[in-house]
Amino acid sequence: MNHLNRKTRYALLAGAALFAPGAWSMPPDTMTRTEVVEYDPMVAATPQGASALYAKLQRAAARVCDEPAGMSGGLDAAKPYAACVKAALANAVREVRAPLVAAIHQEGMRHQEAALASR
Repeated sequence: MNHLNRKTRYALLAGAALFAPGAWSMPPDTMTRTEVVEYDPMVAATPQGASALYAKLQRAAARVCDEPAGMSGGLDAAKPYAACVKAALANAVREVRAPLVAAIHQEGMRHQEAALASR
């Protein structure tokens, strides 16, 4: 189980490093955040467990992509923040390798794309 937790941490790290608001203007050693998401693969194989794990991954992605205190970017930061969360979440879902979690993620992406297309 430790191995899976480590993979999730690296997935969240990758998204934050590439897409965090202001990341390109910050020194490399200060722009990366990580968060370990612990889960039981057996529980993630159930519909309720997969839903709970996906929610944990969403919250963790939002936290690792959040800007440090005092660096508010206002509306200019909204797009990079959203891109960071989307990439971190997609990477985490891929690394977790739980089919039900992946299905929940895909369904959420379809809903987002449909909402954007209807604008």
